[in-house]
Amino acid sequence: MSGSARYFNIELNENDVQLDDLSEYQQLANDGVLCGIMQSYIEWIKNVYLDDESAFVKTLEDVFLKYRKFYLDRLCANRIKFHNRTPDMLAHLKIGFAFLLVFLKSKNQINKSELDKFEKVFDEIVLKAVSANAEIIELENPTTRFCEKLKSLLDSGRCYVETKGLDSTPRQRNCIGLQDDEHYYLFADTTHSEVRKLCAEQGEHFSISKNELLRQLRKEGLLLSRTSRNTVSVRDNSNTVVNVAMLNKLKMEERLSGDLYRPTAEVG
Repeated sequence: MSGSARYFNIELNENDVQLDDLSEYQQLANDGVLCGIMQSYIEWIKNVYLDDESAFVKTLEDVFLKYRKFYLDRLCANRIKFHNRTPDMLAHLKIGFAFLLVFLKSKNQINKSELDKFEKVFDEIVLKAVSANAEIIELENPTTRFCEKLKSLLDSGRCYVETKGLDSTPRQRNCIGLQDDEHYYLFADTTHSEVRKLCAEQGEHFSISKNELLRQLRKEGLLLSRTSRNTVSVRDNSNTVVNVAMLNKLKMEERLSGDLYRPTAEVG
């Protein structure tokens, strides 16, 4: 349970931590108050649930399935992009939080109305965090970054691609491939080198190798090939056979618009 939960990231900005409150809780920790609360919580779990361990295990299983379905439905309904394991992770977190709320209510620290409100706020927070995490992960994806940098190179005129089938003109050094209406036919070595240069100039790292990049592009449906190779042979505008990486323009546009990783109903 905790092994899955620890991979859930929540970004904290500069003003998100209330330093006065933090100092107060640090003092409570130094005074042993928090340890006493945890001991009380463990004793409560033991007294309320562990007289029948088998029944408690069955309860946890049922609650897990209930919460997992709840988050799966909410994620899909809100069109939030997520990893297939995310509903499992959220269910684990919700189990811990829900038990804590019941504990606090049993100790008359909160009432039923407050319990319901805190549960609702918890759901809103974690779903918002999943959405934010999805954006961060997608931006850090090397294939997404490659698509972004490639677009930047072409839009800025720093590099260009010839239109496939037109009469040949002298090829300039900043040519990185060819194109037609549906595909880019990229010179893989040159394109990879130009993307790395642009990243370095912008203070970013693009450490993925050319071969691994092509493999990832193919795995994610952006690169097309009719064989086991990640390059195809085509004739350029001078009728010379060249090996190129064939990329689907529409898939690249979907990736850049954020529509590629659509929510799935599958839970692993």
